[in-house]
Amino acid sequence: MTPGLIKASKPILEHLRPGDPGFSVAFRPDSFIFPPVLRFLHVFLLIGLLPWHASAATDKEAVILGQQVVSNFFSGKIDGIWLQMGPEMTNAFRNKSSLQKFASESLEQLGKIEITIHEGVEAKDKIQIFTSVSKFSRNSRPYQMEVAFDARNKIVGLKLEPGTVAKPQGRSMTSLFFAGKADELWVQFTPQLKQQMVKQETFRLFVKSTLADLGVEKTVLEENDVQGGGYELYRRVSTFTKTKGAVELQWAFDSKYRIAGFSIQPR
Repeated sequence: MTPGLIKASKPILEHLRPGDPGFSVAFRPDSFIFPPVLRFLHVFLLIGLLPWHASAATDKEAVILGQQVVSNFFSGKIDGIWLQMGPEMTNAFRNKSSLQKFASESLEQLGKIEITIHEGVEAKDKIQIFTSVSKFSRNSRPYQMEVAFDARNKIVGLKLEPGTVAKPQGRSMTSLFFAGKADELWVQFTPQLKQQMVKQETFRLFVKSTLADLGVEKTVLEENDVQGGGYELYRRVSTFTKTKGAVELQWAFDSKYRIAGFSIQPR
């Protein structure tokens, strides 16, 4: 993979709390006026997270809850979503009709979900963020919906935007790599990549020795994704407990969302 193809991008999800710059702006009523065409799909606020002190929903719970929200949203079944929203979200929308308009216009512009490409959960700030990337009947580009749940399983964040497979898929593959789950990664390799590795055992040993050298990931310094050369690329730069400098990890995914390449090296 060519590092030069990687371009910086903004984080998928921004967390705004009372007192943070931009919080009051994010919840202005006019933020919910939906301009024509697809413009409205590119700008979504709706993250008003309080510092909850309890534990968030488990990964399994968040997946089930997230799947229900996405299914209901794109089926126009808003009542259940509205009842599940935390007070920050209901205050942001002000009334259920605003949420209904949001869902109706999204459905009109995108159509129905044809295939879900990726689903995953990420824990962040004591909440669980469920991400679903799908292709729709009226738009050739994938879109992703993110739903954030607090410890009470209340919806405290909702976001819809153009998406790529690279970032959520890259996060999932990175989690598997750092967990030492070489076999689960191997089954997602393209035939060409498997040939390059020669044997599955070779990859197992590579993962094991790499993790022994790196230790545990401490801090993610950079994370971005880009499309190029027929591939979707994910890049992540982190610090580790056993290394002095940062380490860069990259994944490349083909059109079938299989792992077509990867690299890990000192930054």
